[in-house]
Amino acid sequence: VALASRAIVKRAGKTQAHNVNETVRLVRGGLSPSRVITPTIPDLVSHQPLTGDVVQGEWLKWNGPENGLGDCCVYYLHGGGYIAGAPRTHRTLTAALTAATRINLFSLDYRLAPEHPFPAAVEDAVAGYRWLLQQGLDPRRMVIGGDSAGGGLTLATLIWLRDAGLPLPAGAFLLSPWTDLACTGSSLETNDDRDHMLCGKEVHRFSKVYYGDASPLDPLVSPLYAAFSALPPLRIYASDTEVLL
Repeated sequence: VALASRAIVKRAGKTQAHNVNETVRLVRGGLSPSRVITPTIPDLVSHQPLTGDVVQGEWLKWNGPENGLGDCCVYYLHGGGYIAGAPRTHRTLTAALTAATRINLFSLDYRLAPEHPFPAAVEDAVAGYRWLLQQGLDPRRMVIGGDSAGGGLTLATLIWLRDAGLPLPAGAFLLSPWTDLACTGSSLETNDDRDHMLCGKEVHRFSKVYYGDASPLDPLVSPLYAAFSALPPLRIYASDTEVLL
């Protein structure tokens, strides 16, 4: 996400919005590519939108000559606090991942709160995974990953798949994952001035918009409270200056 976008989102979180809808409008505006930067796609990567009845999103496909992993797939879940973001807002990142790995990537367009609170995002992420398997992809040749809320959603999806007895992907990667919507971490206060994108007050506000009438301690809401046994290997990236730490 561009530096300008980070500043806009941070400012939106500190703004005394009159209601939830105003907060959502400010954050969605801050993440809009047209407001800050046009998504860029490297050479040899193509963009193909998917607008199906069950699953929506977009493919970022590697078209280079050197592709020894053509049957592999990255399944990506974008961030945005469960209230904002879309494949297009993260296209610069997902296209760069496609170019770096030379592996096709599918970025899911899942439903957002407050229009669609929990468990809509989890339902959509599971449906997207099932759809990829129906396309003939081998879960042993897939990895799932996401950033921020998408990182938490990645874990929630893995937990749901494990508990349902479905085949799991080969691994997962989490970029600054949001795993505790009960907001119990001290970093929400200690890193409030150090985090360049989020503020603690904003995180508290977003969490309630997403989980609605559910418990924030539900492992599918807050994977921090889940058991992690029998999950595939996880690679987690986080900074010591984040409020979500």
